[in-house]
Amino acid sequence: MDFKLKIDVSPISFVSKDDPPVLLVHGDQDNIVPVEHAFRMQERIKGAGVAVELVIVEGVEHSVSKTDPQTSCVC
Repeated sequence: MDFKLKIDVSPISFVSKDDPPVLLVHGDQDNIVPVEHAFRMQERIKGAGVAVELVIVEGVEHSVSKTDPQTSCVC
């Protein structure tokens, strides 16, 4: 995928002042999407004047498991 297409389809490109409040949840062990992306998204949303909360879940990778008691409440 070329760089311009990645930018065009990235969720960060769609942030708008008209968005509802946002809850971001990101695992600190995510090896697919680095946790830094969650911080960037949080800043972009704040910059648009939208309420945002970011929760970093320790020990969690890219997805959560309904069988893991630590993360099942997040699903």
